[in-house]
Amino acid sequence: WVYDSVDSHIRNCKRNCGVEEEFGGHEWNEWESCDDQTHKITCSICNGIREKDHDWDDGVETTPATCYSTGVMTYTCQTCAHTKTEEIPTLEHTWTDWAPDGNEQHKRDCMDDACDATETLPHAWDDGVVTVEPSCTETGVKIYTCQTCQHTKEEELPVLTHSWSNWIANGNGTHTRSCGCKASETAACVYVGSVTFRQPTHTEEGLRVHACIFCGSSYNESIPKTPEHEWGDWIVNKTDEAHTHIRFCSCNESQSAAHNFDAGVVTEQATHTSEGVKTFTCGDCGYSYTQSIPKTPEHEWTAWSENGDGTHTRSCRCHATETAACTYDNGIMTKQPTHYETGITTFTCSVCGHQTTTDIAKTTEHEWSAWAKKDAQSHIRECKCGAVETKDHNYGAATITKEPTHLENGSKQIPCTVCDHIREEAMDKTPAHTFGEWHSEATVAGKHTRECACGEKEPADCSFDTGVVTTEPTYEAAGTMTYTCSICGGKKTESIDMLVQVEELVSPDNGNVSISMPAGSTAILDENAVLKAEEVNIPLSEQAAENVAVVGGKNAEVLASYDISLILDGATVQPGGKVEVTLPAPENVGEYDAVQVVYIDDNGTVTPCETRVNEDGTITFVTDHFSHYAIIGVPNTSPIVWILISTVSVVLIAGAVAVVLMIKKKKGIA
Repeated sequence: WVYDSVDSHIRNCKRNCGVEEEFGGHEWNEWESCDDQTHKITCSICNGIREKDHDWDDGVETTPATCYSTGVMTYTCQTCAHTKTEEIPTLEHTWTDWAPDGNEQHKRDCMDDACDATETLPHAWDDGVVTVEPSCTETGVKIYTCQTCQHTKEEELPVLTHSWSNWIANGNGTHTRSCGCKASETAACVYVGSVTFRQPTHTEEGLRVHACIFCGSSYNESIPKTPEHEWGDWIVNKTDEAHTHIRFCSCNESQSAAHNFDAGVVTEQATHTSEGVKTFTCGDCGYSYTQSIPKTPEHEWTAWSENGDGTHTRSCRCHATETAACTYDNGIMTKQPTHYETGITTFTCSVCGHQTTTDIAKTTEHEWSAWAKKDAQSHIRECKCGAVETKDHNYGAATITKEPTHLENGSKQIPCTVCDHIREEAMDKTPAHTFGEWHSEATVAGKHTRECACGEKEPADCSFDTGVVTTEPTYEAAGTMTYTCSICGGKKTESIDMLVQVEELVSPDNGNVSISMPAGSTAILDENAVLKAEEVNIPLSEQAAENVAVVGGKNAEVLASYDISLILDGATVQPGGKVEVTLPAPENVGEYDAVQVVYIDDNGTVTPCETRVNEDGTITFVTDHFSHYAIIGVPNTSPIVWILISTVSVVLIAGAVAVVLMIKKKKGIA
């Protein structure tokens, strides 16, 4: 028996007697597995095979999954009993509630006793609640709560600045303001600019009012009479038949003068048939008169017109005419002569434009066409008369069209310099390798290779440039420097150390000078920055000296001056926020009742800075930029001394006055 189909097998008589084939149904054995995809049954008579996909059940969990290990699911074929397994993923952890784990983070653990998994996260602070409000005399308290684990932290709120009322005039050239904490301060009124209410004349004084820019108190100032008349515009004096003009003052006095006529303007041109007109105008009052311009003695000719016979004619409006011979130029060749045809020269009259021509004799030379390829050896050219000329090619420099290698011949083209013929020539193979472009080696950093057409490769070290900063370092993260190979274009990167910020910098040239950041400042002090503080003895400009006197009084003196700068990587930089600058006290500072640090710009403008005298005798002021600063000593015999407060800094600009505030301070330096 042999397999015939899925339903039958056949057999034939061995003697070839012609007996018909006998068919019979299969007698199948039990199903058996082939692999994880199929199983088969075999006919016990013909050994025929039938295959089918496994008939899997829904599976049984033979190893349960946990949160710390995978499980196993076993599937069984319902026909042949073959099995297969699949991995069951680990389960999710069952976490405890979040609990504080110090002031920086909170923590939770897996609730399965057999699992030691833990998870930590930074505290998620809310916006905080102010539990004790700060005032201008006491600090406050703000409490932040983690929104996840309810852990709390406490923050001290700084003392507030005074909440000053508006300035109120005292009626004596000063004004006062107060804070709710009962603190108060009094200062001189600041009169900046003025308003003129009445302009002076030569019969009446004017009035100017000065007002304080803070409290609004004011005082009046008289403006002296002017010494000159205030004349109105000049007008035509009709009382003397317009021969003069007159003007009047507000005091009714008048002044007459002769007209100031210009040189005159031709308002109508004269001709040889009619007179013209010239108009003269007074430049003060606008009065004008006219004069006649005599007729011209010359005709007013029209343009010349050609007559076609070598002459041209023009006419006047008085009907007179004039005829003259044409004036021809040197002529232009308008048709080239050949050796079989004459040419033409055209002459043009420069007056009327009339043209005339003359013939140019035939030439004795051929007029050859451009050279054209005849064959591989020569080129040819022809004349319009039928003449022909042939010459050998004249070859120039070759152009390589295919570079030869050590495996294959190359080729080149050699053009004729006279015609468009190009000769092709083969180039012999080269004795050495013919390498292609260099390419970066992906598996070996800093290497590149090039490959010959034969498959041989040549490695070499990359030639990197000096590098480009592709990611600038910051105070939170490192930067990146990228280097590029000038041969293959391959790249490598190196890390740049992140920037480091410090709280204080001391001048290396003057150890008594330092800068630091006050609380809440946005300034940045880089550890590599260099503080320069040079004490200078430059005389003040006249404007600066006047403004210093306005700030500290006429007896105020500059005790010391400093040129302060911050250098980073060779460049001058600014701190980017408020900093405190500490300077040594001048030797004679004890002779003054108060000191004040001021900023003096190039124009002589003086700006007060917030200043304090420290217990160790040094002087500290607050600023957000570095430049020229001076320490001013202010003498005063009164127990009330003048100290400039930077929070009310008013720039002194060419005659303006700085705000000078008075606060009670014990005489001498703390």
